[in-house]
Order: sequence, then structure tokens, then C-alpha cells
Amino acid sequence: MPARRRNAAPPIPIPFPSRADSPRADLHVHTSASDGVMTPSAVVRLAIAMKMGALAITDHDTVGGIREAESAAIGRLVVVPAIELSSSLDGDDIHILGYFIEPGSHLLLERLAALQHSRQERVRRITDQLCRMGYWIDFKRVSELSRGDSPGRLHVARALQEAGFVASIEEAFERFLGRGRPAYIERRRLSPTEAVALIREAGGVSVLAHPGRIRAEMMVQLLELDLAGLEVYHPDHDRGTAGALEELCRRHDLISTGGSDFHSQGLGICTVSLTIIDRLYQARPVRA
Repeated sequence: MPARRRNAAPPIPIPFPSRADSPRADLHVHTSASDGVMTPSAVVRLAIAMKMGALAITDHDTVGGIREAESAAIGRLVVVPAIELSSSLDGDDIHILGYFIEPGSHLLLERLAALQHSRQERVRRITDQLCRMGYWIDFKRVSELSRGDSPGRLHVARALQEAGFVASIEEAFERFLGRGRPAYIERRRLSPTEAVALIREAGGVSVLAHPGRIRAEMMVQLLELDLAGLEVYHPDHDRGTAGALEELCRRHDLISTGGSDFHSQGLGICTVSLTIIDRLYQARPVRA
């Protein structure tokens, strides 16, 4: 495993809210910039109303929601600039969270533009396939539902539900959109190694998202990446899973992070202390 490089910088120079009633951070939050329902500013207002101390905007393959969230949060909530990059290993989806990225990084923006094009082309092909099957879904309507830079299968599922073809998002994935279903279409993804390298080039640190979903034999490979942490606390992880992941973090000198994976409900159901943000900040790559 690569040696962990830590900055010798002082603690994070961000003024956390000093209120004693805001000690927690949700480090996995999606907005309407990708497949979340609420705008970045609305998510921030909700977090403030819940008296949270910090959150990370981790939209899929886009940094489009970060600036709006930061503007809405000034002086009231810490917003960690972040992203969730989609990658694939041996056909399995692997998501990598990147914290403290530089949203204006030219390299990051170039690679994200290519990923967005791939997403849009995939959604167009999915809607074409559904139409051939007799389920008339308009690509333009799916784009309207996405409202951001990252259209995906979830937006197609919402269009199917809106049109009355399915009763729920879950049914849409079960019948049409899940892997192996008739309207599933693969798209070009980064490898986990490429995702981690891109996050590093953008000044950030990488954390493996919801590792409880990942096969044990694949985890062996992923732990060889230059990761700063594992997302230990996640709605998909029961107590036993979280405990096993905590032990992995201890053995591999990784940071235990957590978040709600918020899209529309459950903001703050999985949180970590603000000290975890300090540790992630300290783990950033050393700049020459």
C-alpha cells in the first residue's frame, strides 16, 4: 500500500460554527446539480435548520453545485468542496469520493466534461431503447428532470414514473434500468485508479464510497489505491458492517468517514464529527 503523505499544515483554516449544538458533519450529499432533488442552496438551508456544523457536496461527476452551496452557507455552515466520481472495476461500479478538491481545476473540468458527454449519450441511448420497447420517454424531458450536468438512470426512472409506466423508482430499475435489464446500457467510466489520480491532481483526497456494497475480493485490490479513508457510516451499512470497516481503517491507517448519501430524504442520518474534516484536510497531497 502506498505510504500516506500528510501535510504539516495547521488545522483546517475554516471557521466552524462555534455553537455547541452543531457538532456533526454529513459528508455525502447530492443536489439537483446531479441526481438529488433539492437545489444546493435548499440543501444548505435544510442543514442549517437542522443545526449541522458541516456538509460535503458530493454530486456525481460534477462540481456544478459547490459554489451555490458555499454562497448560501457563508458564516452559518461549512461546505466541503467534494465530488463522487463513478468508476468501474471488472464490471462492478466503484464510487470514489473526493474531498477538498479545487472546483476550478482545469484538468478536473476537462475530464468532467468528457464524463458528462458520456452520461448524456448513455441516457439518450436508454431513452431510445425504451421507445423501441413501446415506452415513450422523451430525452428532452429526462434532461429537464436532471436540471444539472449529470443526467443518469435515476432521471430516466423519474420520467418513467411520471409517465405512468411504473409505480416507483425501484420498479423502474427492477424492470428496465438495472444491470442486465432490457434498457440497461453500459457507459465508459474511469477506473478506480484514474478516479483517485484525478482527485489528487485536483488537490483532493480520496475516500471509497459505501464499501459495504463491494465484494470482499475486490476490496483487496481497492485497498492498494492511494485512499485517505473509507466511508464507514452509510445507510446501507449495518452495525456489523460498520464495525468491520472500522477495523479495516485501523489496520490500513485510513480515516473513517460517513454520510447519508442524501438525494431527497434522510439528510444527517449518518454523520461524523467535525474532527474528521480536519483529518481529511490534513491528508491532502503535499504541493511542491
